[in-house]
Amino acid sequence: MSLTEYLVTWCVAVSVTPAIDVYSFGMCALEMAALEIQGNGDSGTLVTEEDVQRTIDSLDDESQKDFVRRCLAREPGDRPNARELLFHPLLFEVHPLKLLAAHALVYSTANISETITDEVVQRLFGPDVVVAEVVHADRPGVQMRMGDVPVAEKLEKFVEDVKYGIYPLTAFTARQPPPPRPRPVTPEIAESVKSVTPEPLDVEGRRVVNMMCNVKSREETCELLVSTIHCS
Repeated sequence: MSLTEYLVTWCVAVSVTPAIDVYSFGMCALEMAALEIQGNGDSGTLVTEEDVQRTIDSLDDESQKDFVRRCLAREPGDRPNARELLFHPLLFEVHPLKLLAAHALVYSTANISETITDEVVQRLFGPDVVVAEVVHADRPGVQMRMGDVPVAEKLEKFVEDVKYGIYPLTAFTARQPPPPRPRPVTPEIAESVKSVTPEPLDVEGRRVVNMMCNVKSREETCELLVSTIHCS
């Protein structure tokens, strides 16, 4: 793709903004959908606005036409931003429950890739564990076990890929940081005047030779009472 052939007068005159990137993305999407735009390449002729509109009209998919037209809007303010493009019917994808569950695990538990392993999964969810059951009133029910569920990839590898951003969620808002909490106001403390001679240091010289710990339950509550005795 020759970049100079896609420069238009209203893009050169204004400052560089994300709207310029959206316009370029729309031109790339148009050439990928149409495979060729008349006047592009080494033919020596520039791609005019009429060539672009004629190429858009040649597309068969109405969703593709709408997507490209939105990206190539003449006014930069009329072009969608990147997030709005992700919600366009041409690109929007409903994430599977497996991916949603993996993101919930990764962002709610620390070191999830180190704690969730195939050994843990096999111990808790073996092939004989029942995951679903259809109950019939006139005949025996049908059970679906873990061994009946096809596994295309290892759970540990999939969760690790989610942790490192290989499978992002595009249809959700970004995680916002927690609101900052103001620090409590502490009373002003007068600065002590440093003396020339260092202050004496009190060193603990005693040694614990015996230590006992008793744990008792309270009768009125379910709490435990812990008492320790140190002998020096």
